[in-house]
Amino acid sequence: MRADIGGNGANREAAIVTKNDIARMRMASKVTSDADQANNKKILEEQKAQQQAAAKARKAKMVHMDRNRSSKLPATEIEVEQNQRAEGLLSKAQQQLDEEHDDVKHMNQMTLYAKVVTVRDKQLDENKALEADWVNEQKRLDIMMEIERLKALKAEDERETLRVEAQRRGAAVIIE
Repeated sequence: MRADIGGNGANREAAIVTKNDIARMRMASKVTSDADQANNKKILEEQKAQQQAAAKARKAKMVHMDRNRSSKLPATEIEVEQNQRAEGLLSKAQQQLDEEHDDVKHMNQMTLYAKVVTVRDKQLDENKALEADWVNEQKRLDIMMEIERLKALKAEDERETLRVEAQRRGAAVIIE
């Protein structure tokens, strides 16, 4: 639409008003009641809540997709090391919790007793073997000493026999 300013039909400073401008002016010039304002406010709040719900849904979907994506990617060396460390700590903690049970304590006590008994039996066997070796060595030494004693007696008998024979020969020489 065109509006002429001044009444003489001349186009001096003409203004052009568009349909959007007219609609905006009409909306601004409307007088709304309190009930209409409350209703409009309620509608705006509902629209805003719907937008927020849609945004939350999009965000949840993106987080879900990111988790799926990260689970499909191969783990980096650092992540693998961290996972191994975490698993080690968890297994150690679980082992310590298991150690606290009375049955486990009793079983550990029995295992320790079995180890002690095994070591003690080995020590006893070793002591018996050492004692048997000592007894055998003493017998061997006794036999060697007896052999030496018998050799010494035989040598003394031979000397005595030789001396007696030498005396007889000497007496025979004197008698002749």
